[in-house]
Amino acid sequence: MEERLNAMEEYLKNEKQIFIKYEDKIDSTSFCKLQDMMNTYQKTKVKECFERSDIHGITFLVEYPCVICKNTKTERLSKTQLFELLERKHIQLCDECLNKQREEEKEKARKLEEINRELAKENEDEFFNEWLNPDYSLTKEAIKNPYNARNDIYNSMWFIDQAKIKDYVNNQMTYKQYLSTPYWQLVSMLAKRKAKYKCQLCGSNENLNTHHRSYKHKGFEIRHMEDLIVLCQDCHSKFHEVV
Repeated sequence: MEERLNAMEEYLKNEKQIFIKYEDKIDSTSFCKLQDMMNTYQKTKVKECFERSDIHGITFLVEYPCVICKNTKTERLSKTQLFELLERKHIQLCDECLNKQREEEKEKARKLEEINRELAKENEDEFFNEWLNPDYSLTKEAIKNPYNARNDIYNSMWFIDQAKIKDYVNNQMTYKQYLSTPYWQLVSMLAKRKAKYKCQLCGSNENLNTHHRSYKHKGFEIRHMEDLIVLCQDCHSKFHEVV
C-alpha cells in the first residue's frame, strides 16, 4: 500500500492513473498521508486516483485515527464520505469520543436551558413587579435614556410568556392603573418624542396625550408604536366623540 501511495504521489505531479481501488483497505497511516496530499495537491487531482464505480453502495474499508484519543476506527465509507473526512468536513471521532461529545453537547444544552429559565424568571419578576406596577414611577435613568430603557424592555419580553402579559394588563388591573405604570409612562414618552412633542392632528404642543388607535397590542405597544397617536387635549376629546 505504501509503495502505491508513493507512486500515486508521483502521479499527482504527472498523469492520470488509478491507484486506490474499492477492494483496498486504507489503513490509518495511509489515511493521514492522503490528508497531507489533499493539502498539497489539487483535490480533484487526488480524487482521480481513486477507482470510480456506477454501482450504488460500493465502499472503501477505511481506518482513521480519532482526533481526540488517537485510537483508530475502521468503517466502510463511500467515496463521498471518505473525501468529506479527508477534507475535514467532518470530525474524525471514534465511537467512544463521539458518544462523549454528544453527551457533553446535551449537558451544555441543558445548562443553557436552565440559564434561560433563570433569566426568564428574573426578567418576568422585574417586568411585572416594576414596569407594570402602577405604584412605581419612571426612574431618572429611564427618563434620561428612554431608548436604552425601551431596548431593555423589548429584549426582556422575549423571555416572558406573552399570554401572562396579556392576561395581566387586561384582567388584573384597571385601564387607569395601566396608564399609571412606568411601562406606559415610557411608551407615552417615546410616542411624544417620535411626534416631536406636537399634536399629530393640529400641531399644538400643549396638553399632549398619547392615545391608542387600537388596543389590539395592549401591553406590547413598545413593539407596535404605530398603534399610538399623540393628541392635544382638544383633539383627544374630539377623537373620542367621533369614535
